[in-house]
Amino acid sequence: MTDYRLLFDRLIFTAARAAEWRRGVMARHPGDPRNGRAIQSLSGLAKAKYADVSPTAWDALAPYIDRDCLNEAINQANRAVGFSSHPHGFDEYVKSIATLAQTYALPASIGGAQ
Repeated sequence: MTDYRLLFDRLIFTAARAAEWRRGVMARHPGDPRNGRAIQSLSGLAKAKYADVSPTAWDALAPYIDRDCLNEAINQANRAVGFSSHPHGFDEYVKSIATLAQTYALPASIGGAQ
């Protein structure tokens, strides 16, 4: 069984940073209530525990761990929280990142070692 604690720590860190980024966006756009909801959701995700993630979620993310598409997937997942994405817990958040990583991954036939 693979231990994904380093990746978990990275996801926690990026969710916390995204919450801080959203605070800046909220200051520039105070009339958009989605930013406040996004901050609350991202801050909650940043407080997750490793045990909150199922082996199924990690397995979905595993093929993308050493690929560039994972960075884009994490960034896009964080941007979407509170807007087009409303994950109910860290497990669902990890699965959403896996789905995005699959979308951004290049097929092996055209340089898929991304």
